[in-house]
Amino acid sequence: MSSGYVKNVAFVRTASVYNIMKEYDLVHKWTKNEGETKKKGFDQPEAPHEQWHTDISYIKVPGVFYYFISIMDGYSRKIPDWALCENMEGINIELLVARVKEKYPEAKARIIHDNGKQFISKDFKSLV
Repeated sequence: MSSGYVKNVAFVRTASVYNIMKEYDLVHKWTKNEGETKKKGFDQPEAPHEQWHTDISYIKVPGVFYYFISIMDGYSRKIPDWALCENMEGINIELLVARVKEKYPEAKARIIHDNGKQFISKDFKSLV
């Protein structure tokens, strides 16, 4: 095989592969789990301020990285407050949660987070 060509290879159009997979019921938008009827995770909120989702993202502003900390209402998908910080210290999260709680004192929201070190600290747990 010095010519550089591979022999005994079939070339098939993508559409042909898709049609064959569809014919044999091998194409699914989501994976089907046999016997699994109950969803996993948390229930979707039915009203505003039942669940607040928190997260930290990196944002580069003219060559400098900052940490964008936000709280999003799980029902309305609105962000009641956010902060742009120079570090990811837990105090920044605590101050943001306290600020949102002051804005919505009637809210008894469950705070959903990714269990990062800022969210599992003793100080954060006492705040929520």
